[in-house]
Amino acid sequence: MEKSYILVLILLVFQDTMFSLYAASPNETDIEALLSFKHLITNNTSFLSKNWTTNTSFCSWFGITCSPQNKRVMSLNLPNMNLEGKISSSIANFSFLTMLNLSNSIFSGNIPTEIGNLSQLVELDLSHNQLSGSIPPSFFSISSLRAVYLVNNSLSGSFLVNEVKGLLNLEVIDLSYNRIIGEIPSRLPLQNHIGGEIPQDLGNLSKLKMLGFDFNNLTDNQLEGEIPMYITNATKLIELELAYNFFTGTVPSNLGNLRQLEFLNLGGNQLTNEPGQRQLGFLNSLVDCRMLQFLILANNPLNGFLPDSISNLSSTIEMFNIENGQINGQIPKGVGNMSSMFSLVLSDNQLTGTIPPEIG
Repeated sequence: MEKSYILVLILLVFQDTMFSLYAASPNETDIEALLSFKHLITNNTSFLSKNWTTNTSFCSWFGITCSPQNKRVMSLNLPNMNLEGKISSSIANFSFLTMLNLSNSIFSGNIPTEIGNLSQLVELDLSHNQLSGSIPPSFFSISSLRAVYLVNNSLSGSFLVNEVKGLLNLEVIDLSYNRIIGEIPSRLPLQNHIGGEIPQDLGNLSKLKMLGFDFNNLTDNQLEGEIPMYITNATKLIELELAYNFFTGTVPSNLGNLRQLEFLNLGGNQLTNEPGQRQLGFLNSLVDCRMLQFLILANNPLNGFLPDSISNLSSTIEMFNIENGQINGQIPKGVGNMSSMFSLVLSDNQLTGTIPPEIG
């Protein structure tokens, strides 16, 4: 009987030891991944060479945030560090990572294919580096992603249209200043040298809050055709930037459906007024955008009058720019109701009459 108790005790101790080893192994995975990441940083004088040492817990290292429950790396936040080198494929081992920010450094080479293993990643910021190559297909499998910033790299290639279906949780995407070519994929807004029309499925991105294409924020590309009415199906949009493309036709009359819109930039296109209309009727719809702060319509052949309803535009508007828009008639007195306005640009038009004293 005594031997049985001893055997049970040995088994319990063995089980407890194995459990401890199992619990510790993920932490070993994280520290090995961090050291591999550090190893590929070539400027050895960097802050990390002194701070990231095994003399202290990796959870206390600069830029690292660990989960309080399991001590796994949740955030790798190293912006503005001037780090030089390549991004290690070992980042794939951070299975609890929700935020990766390596912006404003000198990382070069490709985005590791293994990035697709970061199944819990919510925010990715690799902006302002020297990354090249194409965005790996595995990137499009990270369904948890809400914000993606890859601005100002040398990324190239085209997107795999059939791979983007898993990014429907996206709220913000900015791929500005890259070299990506081709048409905009059916379900993803991109910001590069892209041609073609805005796809209808864009309106299915119901969580999207920022759609930017200027200077590769949809802006300053070669997009053409009319701005589609269905773009207003993305009702959570806060920013809509379509400036400096080749859009023609009229400004959608249902922009008022974007009730949360704060920034609208349609400048530098070939947008016109509704045929046979003297007033710019689309401005009537914008009255419903009560959070609108920036309204930029400059450098379009709009050719019409500013409607009196402009006085009902959001009192939160800070900038209204409609210069070089072939605007004629008088400046409505109601412009003075925009109490938050700090910039009103009406130059290079055919306006007549006097400047309303309400403008001050």
